[in-house]
Amino acid sequence: MYVNSVGTQARFTEGGALTGLEAHGVSVLQYPASELEDGLARLVVRRRDGLGESIVSLFGQNAIGRVDWTVDGPVVSADTAELAIVATFRLARDRAAWFWHCRVTNRSSRPVVVDVLHTQDVALASRSAVRTSEYYVSQYLDVTPLAVPGHGTALAVRQNMPGERAPWALVGALDVAHLWCTDALQLERAGGLGGDLPGARLQHEHTMVGLQTPRYALEAGETVTTGFYGMVLPDHHGATTPDDVRIAEQVLADPAASPELPDAPASMPAALTGRVIRCSALPPT
Repeated sequence: MYVNSVGTQARFTEGGALTGLEAHGVSVLQYPASELEDGLARLVVRRRDGLGESIVSLFGQNAIGRVDWTVDGPVVSADTAELAIVATFRLARDRAAWFWHCRVTNRSSRPVVVDVLHTQDVALASRSAVRTSEYYVSQYLDVTPLAVPGHGTALAVRQNMPGERAPWALVGALDVAHLWCTDALQLERAGGLGGDLPGARLQHEHTMVGLQTPRYALEAGETVTTGFYGMVLPDHHGATTPDDVRIAEQVLADPAASPELPDAPASMPAALTGRVIRCSALPPT
C-alpha cells in the first residue's frame, strides 16, 4: 500500500490493478479489483491503424509485460512487435491526487498510429456504503465536463448523497483528452475498450469517467508521452462550475504530473514488499 502525506492511499493486485484508492475518508472506486477479477480503473494503449495488436492492457490480469514495484508506485514495462511501452502510477506527495503516466515508442521500421484510453469508476462514498449498494451510491453522482485550456475535457464528479459534505473528484488528461464518457453504458455501446468514446454526457446506472487521447502518428523510433490525473476534494459546497478549472490547473502544476519515466525500473527491495510505503518520506525526484 502507498500512502502520501495527506493520507491518500493506493493498493494494488500483483498485476498492478487498483484494489483500493481512498482519499479524505471516501473510496474513489466502486468496483475495486481483486486477484480474481480486474476492476474498471484501466489504462490501455490501442493501435488505431488496423495493424498489429489492437488493445494493450497495462495493469491487471490481462496486462502484458512486467510489473516492477518501486518506492513511488508500480511501473509496467510492456513490449509488442511494434511498440515499447512504460506506464506508471504514482501519488502526489502533499495533495489527494494521483497520476497515470504512459510512454509509447514505435520500435518498428514503419509508421504506427496509437491512442491511450483511461477509465475510472467513481464512488466518493465510504467503503461500507459502496459495499452495501453500488447502485445507490452511483445514482447520486453528478458528472460535469470541464474545458481545461490546452488539455481538452476533464470530468468533475460530485457526490450528492445526503450527508454533511459533498466529496468532489476531477479526472483529466496530462496531455489532451480528445473524447470522453460519463457512464459505463457508453463504453459498452462504443464496442468496449476498442471503440471511440462519444464525447457526450450520460447519467445512467453506473457512473464511470472515460478519457481518450488523440491519435498519435509515430514514425519509426518516435515516442509519445501522455497520461491522466485524478484528485479529490473533501467537500464541494456548490455544483461544479467553469471556475473549477483552476483546480485542474493546480493539479497539473504538481511535481508528480511530470516525472522521469524509467527505461529499466529498479524494483523495490524485497524487504519492502507488502509494507506501507509513505510517499511523503521519499526524497525529491
